[in-house]
Amino acid sequence: MGADLLSLPDEILLTILHVLELPELLIVRELCHKCLDLSREKALWLNLLSRAHQDHIPLPFGPHLNLPSGLLTSEVETIVRSASHVAHWWPLPRSRTPARLFGASRGSLMGLQIFLDKWLLAVYSEGYACVWHIDSPTTAKEWVTVTMEYINWSSYDACLGGIMDQNSIVLAVTQTLRPVTRIYRIDLCKPQISSVNQTDNSTPHPQSVRAIDPTHEFIAYTIPFFSIVLAQWGHDQLWEMLTTHSGDDAELWNGILAIRFIGSNHLLVCKMRSVELHEIPSSLRSPPSPRSDHHTTPLVHPFPSMTFRDLVFSDPCAMDRNRIEMLAYEVLQGLFLYSIRVTVDADLPELTVTLIATYPMSMSPLSETPSPTPTGSHPSQNIFGTGNLSSRGFVSALTLGPQGKRAVWVERKRGSVFREVIVWPGKVGDIEVEMDGKAIFVNGSYDLRQDITHCAFGEVSGNIVLGDRAGEIYLLGL
Repeated sequence: MGADLLSLPDEILLTILHVLELPELLIVRELCHKCLDLSREKALWLNLLSRAHQDHIPLPFGPHLNLPSGLLTSEVETIVRSASHVAHWWPLPRSRTPARLFGASRGSLMGLQIFLDKWLLAVYSEGYACVWHIDSPTTAKEWVTVTMEYINWSSYDACLGGIMDQNSIVLAVTQTLRPVTRIYRIDLCKPQISSVNQTDNSTPHPQSVRAIDPTHEFIAYTIPFFSIVLAQWGHDQLWEMLTTHSGDDAELWNGILAIRFIGSNHLLVCKMRSVELHEIPSSLRSPPSPRSDHHTTPLVHPFPSMTFRDLVFSDPCAMDRNRIEMLAYEVLQGLFLYSIRVTVDADLPELTVTLIATYPMSMSPLSETPSPTPTGSHPSQNIFGTGNLSSRGFVSALTLGPQGKRAVWVERKRGSVFREVIVWPGKVGDIEVEMDGKAIFVNGSYDLRQDITHCAFGEVSGNIVLGDRAGEIYLLGL
């Protein structure tokens, strides 16, 4: 800066610095000692943090900028610079070779999840669940391993210990061959495991765990093909069954894909061709709901021209507790990002589903029935137009960040062995847009055991974890 400019009052100089972007501020602070001192003003970095939030950049304290009190200026600066670094490199091709986690393979992977951007959970059907601490973009250290007494586990769900508990992971696993459930709490402060609950013969039917709520000790199972069993794991005999089948033949193609608890009174049930909001029976609530059962008819939002194969959610606790983002995969059409808002404060609950982004995968728009369902079950149209029934490839794994601001999926082109890891940088406005997916890594192996079947990522750190069909796990850093 010129001498005349530096002679201005500090208040005016700070006003000028407030309009600079981060790279410009970092250059200005190198000019002189006065500029360096001015650049250490906390208000400057809080302003940049607010701008990053407005640009839909994921931040450590969630989408509402719930900053802890007493945060130092240097800590705010570190957050801003790290967020800017990740936002820059996130959509660019990775130069590093993925780092294999040695000793990670314990059999067939059922799933991968990352908690708090640094804790990786890998669950295997052979009866193991491993937690790794990701301490750098290229390395991870094994924290603890859960060893179960049976093998052939078929389903699981995991989440943080509760709304106020960020220091533990609660894991529930079930078997289809026998109605057995095991629930474990994994401590993230010290490497120890506690068995929360062991339940046998909770229902006489094969079941899959779909959701858990540690705060209220709820667990939700699905029973083929349209029933939900709700239970509280502190009360072995206390359970209720809900049915989601309307009796319409088209419902035979509308199986349950995922469930999420919304507050303490509602279940969000996402199916292949609809989203439903169910009220939790009053007998399972504590205290019991004073309202009568005249609100138990579920709210339904149909997807008339879709048959989703897979879907993933953001974390309602990381966002508005009554709002959740859903990324869904339709085999012939592509990926669809929805915003789901549940209003439960009113006397009558409301369910609002809004399409906010799409990733088309059709080689040409469709004129036939857009999914392999009976021709009379939904209108023969496609949101992308008319054409031949075909897709340019398929998605083998997908995941959405807890804040719903970034996504990762693995795409394999038709007639190719190349598996592309695609990232979505986010930045969705109020109108529907096409998702600008960027290929950041390509695996071209002919070995089918190296098909990428699971993925997870740290939405703030940008670290991506890939799991293949052989049970191997790889860490792909920035």
